[in-house]
Parts: sequence; C-alpha cells; structure tokens
Amino acid sequence: MFNVKTKRIYVLILIGAIFCISNNINHVNGEYQVSIGEIYQYDIIKAEVNSTFNGHFETGSGYTIDSNHLEENTMVSYEITEVNTLGVFWNLSSGGFSHNHVSDDTIINSYENLLTQCFALPKIYDPIHSDIENGTGLVFYSPFIDPINENWEIIKNVEDYVENTIDLLTDTKITYEMDSLLKESNSKLSIEFVLGGTIDGKWANVPINAKFMNHLLIEFDKINGVFLGLRMKSSIDGSYNSNTVNITISFQSEMKDYNIPSFTKNDITKVSGVFGEGILIGLSSLLILTILVSKRKESR
Repeated sequence: MFNVKTKRIYVLILIGAIFCISNNINHVNGEYQVSIGEIYQYDIIKAEVNSTFNGHFETGSGYTIDSNHLEENTMVSYEITEVNTLGVFWNLSSGGFSHNHVSDDTIINSYENLLTQCFALPKIYDPIHSDIENGTGLVFYSPFIDPINENWEIIKNVEDYVENTIDLLTDTKITYEMDSLLKESNSKLSIEFVLGGTIDGKWANVPINAKFMNHLLIEFDKINGVFLGLRMKSSIDGSYNSNTVNITISFQSEMKDYNIPSFTKNDITKVSGVFGEGILIGLSSLLILTILVSKRKESR
C-alpha cells in the first residue's frame, strides 16, 4: 500500500537523485569479478517501439550494432578484452557486426536512464529525427558492474539521494506515484520499479504536458556483477514541444539460458491529486523496498 503525502516537488528531484547515484558509483571501482576472454550472451527477445507524432504513426523493432540493423529474437555476445581499474573493456557482436566499448560502471548510468526513460521518449523516438523502424536499440547497453557492497547499497538506497536533492528546484511540476520491490540473496539482486503520473513544464528545456508510465524489472548477478536480464515497458501521451505524441516501447533482454520473471507489480496509469496547481502526490520516500533475503545461495 502506498504511504501518500502531498507536497510541492519538482522533476529535477528525479534527475538529481539518480545523478548522485552515478557520481558515487563512478568513484568506486577496480574489483571487477570477470576475466579476459569470457563471453556473455544475451537473447534480445523484444525491442519494439510505436510512435504517433502529430497523427503520424510509425513502428519498429530490433536494434543496431555499428549502424547495422538486427531484429528481435536474435542474440548479442559480449567478449571481455581487458579488465583493469578503468573498467571492463568488451567487444559487442551479433550477425557478423561488432563494436568495442568499455564499462566504467556505466551500467549505473544505464540504470539511471531507465528510471526516467518515459520522459525522454519524445526526444528519442521523434520520427522526424529518428529511424523508428530500427526499434528501441539495446536499451540496457553495458552489462558489467563492480560487485562491491558500496555499489549495491547505492542502488538500493535511492531515497537517501532524493532527500539530498529536495532543494534543487525547477519550474517543472510532476504528479506521480511510485512503487518498488527489491529481492536480494547472496547471489542475485532483483529490482522491480513502477512510476506513473503526469508532467507539466519542461524536460531537457523542451515544453511538455503529458501522462507517463514506466515499469521495469532488472536483475544482476551479485557475485560477478554481470547483468542478468531486463523486462521493461514505458509510455508517454500528451504534448511535447507543441506536438501531440503517443509513444510506447517494450523491451526484454536476458542472459542465455536465463529466464527473467514476469512483473509482479501493476502499472501505475492513474494518480490522485490536483494536477496543474503544482501539487505532487507521491510516496513519502522515493522507493519502498521489500527485501527478501534468502539464507540459501541461489543458482543461476
């Protein structure tokens, strides 16, 4: 059940909160538990976008590697080429195409983007400037994190960072509700996160007035810090930069031979409160975390 309080709040709280996560994570590295030559494979089960922009509808599926399009129900491989205090260097490949990259804990930056993905949808999937037929892309791009306690605690204690950013104000108002479920054992960390509501003001300096919804389930291997899977859907419906928009995305990626579970939480599609008067209806804390700790080590 939601513990609901009413207060004035600003959308930058969301950005600032997770920005703090990124800054803190990036200062903690050097203990990666993966090795050169290891290969991690992921099934891209769903990568779909539907965009209606001023009545013009476009749809697409799949992702790209080095500007080459690949469809859903294909597999990508990450081969580790170097591991040092700077991060994990890897080569991403699929369908004969490849791309080199480094994970300097940018998995947390990807996590940051996922939490507020719905607000960025009109910019990412603007049919005038985007190739929507190419699909969502690899929504969660960097699969390696430094698996030390400090990093996991920062991910779990998001509300502390929200409280530290309350004094960062903008002219953008948001009415929302959030819910979250965290499950943790010695070997695995699983976070389900739901966000829904309305936004009125500016996002990335662009006028926006819309309903939004974000729902994700993401899981990590706590022993080696490797991404296990992601299930996500996100949508926005309203006005963006004087354009009418209705955009939805669906994405599911999971490690080979691993099955990410279904959502257990309901979407938040309607919130109470008085929108348009600067009132926010939300949780008294950013997240409610239910931690289920198993004393028995789980198998992957």
